[in-house]
Amino acid sequence: MVQANYRQAENHRVNKFIFIQQIFGQVFALIIGLTGIGCGAWVALNGATWTGGLIASVAITGLAVVFLQGQKDE
Repeated sequence: MVQANYRQAENHRVNKFIFIQQIFGQVFALIIGLTGIGCGAWVALNGATWTGGLIASVAITGLAVVFLQGQKDE
């Protein structure tokens, strides 16, 4: 009985930490995406339109690749 309670508590802790890890991953992905788009827009507004578009595109493409790789691994 004690061992079953310990396993249930351990399973609960592991699930909680996995959830927290996923939330942090989503938050940091949002920060990376917005930073990439913001920097690309800033560069584009300062005269280098192609470079700004490239910076924003690379940021979004990088996030998409990581997301699709994660979906494939599951």
